[in-house]
Amino acid sequence: MISADPPRKSSQEVELDHLLAEEFACDPGFIIRFLAACQLDSDLGSVRRVVAEPSLGGNGFGDLLVELERDDRRVALLIEDKITASPAARQAERYREYAAMLKDDGWDQVLCVVVAPQAWRGDRDGYDAHLALEELSGLLESADPGRLGWRRAIINRALQKHRTSGVKLPDSRVLAFKTAYLETANDWASRNKVPLLFPVLKTAYYDGDSWVEPILHPALPQRCKIRHRCWTSVRTGTGLVDLIVLGATPEEAALLTGKRASDSLVSSFSGGKGISVSLPVAELRPTSTFHVETLEESLRKMVSLVDWFVSMNIG
Repeated sequence: MISADPPRKSSQEVELDHLLAEEFACDPGFIIRFLAACQLDSDLGSVRRVVAEPSLGGNGFGDLLVELERDDRRVALLIEDKITASPAARQAERYREYAAMLKDDGWDQVLCVVVAPQAWRGDRDGYDAHLALEELSGLLESADPGRLGWRRAIINRALQKHRTSGVKLPDSRVLAFKTAYLETANDWASRNKVPLLFPVLKTAYYDGDSWVEPILHPALPQRCKIRHRCWTSVRTGTGLVDLIVLGATPEEAALLTGKRASDSLVSSFSGGKGISVSLPVAELRPTSTFHVETLEESLRKMVSLVDWFVSMNIG
């Protein structure tokens, strides 16, 4: 049974709802950028309709329903945005249940997405994708600088709300996971004489902290770093190893894209601040048994990315 008194939305969350609804409805390119940032197929179709606060089939309400259409295929995005509120009862599960209802009703594909700060402590693993609120500003476009600034200010207010009132609880499982990761990675690098430099272990980590960064290598210029996303989403069941090149020129971006490493994906990083070259790897999660072999294979992928980048002769 759903609580009769769900967590009340903050004014910043209401603003964010309205902003996302407008972007999906009025900017045809926003859906492509949004899906790409979520690591989803960016060619699912064009937006046909946006529904604010859709009913989840008698099981509460969501934030946004975005209906897409391409040829004869119908795809739906169920979007929840969060800043500081704790998840309502069975929230991710209710989204998945409604997604199943829509598919039974003839929809070809239904994806559940949560938009929340990177450090949000809710059940992001219960969704098909998570978009960090910090990345959303870079997805907004407008020929009017004033309008663009106004919309980005909405996101800045949401992040400020999170920073000043968001509660983050240290997660002992994530701390144990990061400890095992860094001990294993440093041992492997030492044994194999690979000069990868890993970040120092922190005293605390939080639920959903899936990144290990920055990982450095002396063969890379200072503007480059490696990032390991140990897991991405329930839908993909994979992690990613990223080589990030900040300040890439158009010529460098064309070279990296045209001669990209085998099986890699090249994409824009942080709203155009650079280029990210990503290789898929098997996922590692704090909630699962830690597999040394899985991490070591990811480390070998990092080395292969470094070797590939060096072969490009880019400074």
